[in-house]
Amino acid sequence: MFYTLRDEYDIQTDGKGFESDFRAMLDWFRLWGMKYFMGRSNNVIHPILLKRWEEINSVLVKSWIEYRDTLTNSQGFDRSYLELCARRMCEPDDLNDFNENLDSTSDGHLMALGRIFYSQPDSNLMDDSDCISIRWSIEEVKHICPKVTDQQARDVLQFMKTNHNPEIGINWDVIDSAIDEVLPEIAAHSEAERHLDVKYANDIIDGHPELYNAIEIHGVVKQVGPDIPGGEWIELNDERPNQYCVYLHMVSGGISCVGDFSTHELAVAYAEELSVQYNWVVRNFCD
Repeated sequence: MFYTLRDEYDIQTDGKGFESDFRAMLDWFRLWGMKYFMGRSNNVIHPILLKRWEEINSVLVKSWIEYRDTLTNSQGFDRSYLELCARRMCEPDDLNDFNENLDSTSDGHLMALGRIFYSQPDSNLMDDSDCISIRWSIEEVKHICPKVTDQQARDVLQFMKTNHNPEIGINWDVIDSAIDEVLPEIAAHSEAERHLDVKYANDIIDGHPELYNAIEIHGVVKQVGPDIPGGEWIELNDERPNQYCVYLHMVSGGISCVGDFSTHELAVAYAEELSVQYNWVVRNFCD
């Protein structure tokens, strides 16, 4: 019987290893140019060669486990940074186990999972000028679509990783398209619904707070669609709204919207935030 690389990994980890660690091991092999044999081939391989590969795989897995278990945070990375790196690289099926055992996971193991293989002072494996790494997090996904959960945002990131096109890269449009693919139930909602819970007071105030003297919270009925002139229709409706808006009252008269929110609570929180910052009274018309 031939033991595959995965068999060797399971044996040497007593079956307690998980997919994210196995994938990190493969990346470590590739980074150092180590040759290994997964054990899957359509060609007939001589038993002697298989035995030789089995021995090589065993040594490689043992080397990885020793390296991973002795890796230390000698450069003093913040624990939160190590957790973020590891979580970003963690396979979706392992996230629950990862989160449950986070407190007992060493900094070195987090570094291994997060692919910080070249962080040791004695390693000349990589020069910062030889490569770049641009990271996208769940926060960017939630910026595009605030209604997604953390887990949904992770699923979107994993989809982009699996389907990465080097000719396009990753940008806001790519994230938006990934959301459409991974979360069609959210994509089916209107553009207005997907982009609720946004704040833009700084853009409206534009360095001139003296032009405003109060804050108003209103309920609105908002509809969008191809049959609506201009594509969007908004009506103030404090009695039966389908979303909420925060407005700044202008000294010269009139109001200017500075935030759109899916709930009254979020609108109130933003209004109070602005009130503290600018010492403006809040008039809540939805109470």
